[in-house]
Amino acid sequence: AWSAISVQRPIFDTGSEGAGNAIGTGGTVTVAHTVTTEGASRALFVGVGINASGTVSGVAVTYNGVALTLVTNSNVGVPNIRAFYLLNPATGTNNIVVTYTITTGTIQTVVIGASFIYVNQTTPYDAVATDTSSAVTTNTISPTATDRENVLDFLIKIGLETDAASVQLTGQTQINQKDQAG
Repeated sequence: AWSAISVQRPIFDTGSEGAGNAIGTGGTVTVAHTVTTEGASRALFVGVGINASGTVSGVAVTYNGVALTLVTNSNVGVPNIRAFYLLNPATGTNNIVVTYTITTGTIQTVVIGASFIYVNQTTPYDAVATDTSSAVTTNTISPTATDRENVLDFLIKIGLETDAASVQLTGQTQINQKDQAG
């Protein structure tokens, strides 16, 4: 006798992107994002890239007014990247809102949203890997992934898209790219 259990792999739903600039004491970046009504066990992941000449604090992300949970913060140097998630976000089109405080100077912010269906609601993510290298032209991170897991990268670089294109490795698919300049 035997039994089999079909375990659904997370499936990409939709992506969104936006950018903003602020001078002085703080700012807000708002990005519309649509979460499908199809499928079950939804999750929204948001990457926030920050390029600031001053000290940034109080970075918070909401979707439809609900706070997201911080996954990781590569708060070393410039650019700084933070990743957040929200389980079972509201369906339909709602806003991802990123708010922050800056002591002085200017801040440039890029926001990337990616929603998925069939995400494990107990353990929505596993390994987290970050690389804050700035002196090389290629950053390579190697998070551990097993069968039925996806790897979601948020890559932030300073400069325009045309400066150097990102290159996907075998098995990777780019779902969004946002140039901070527009």
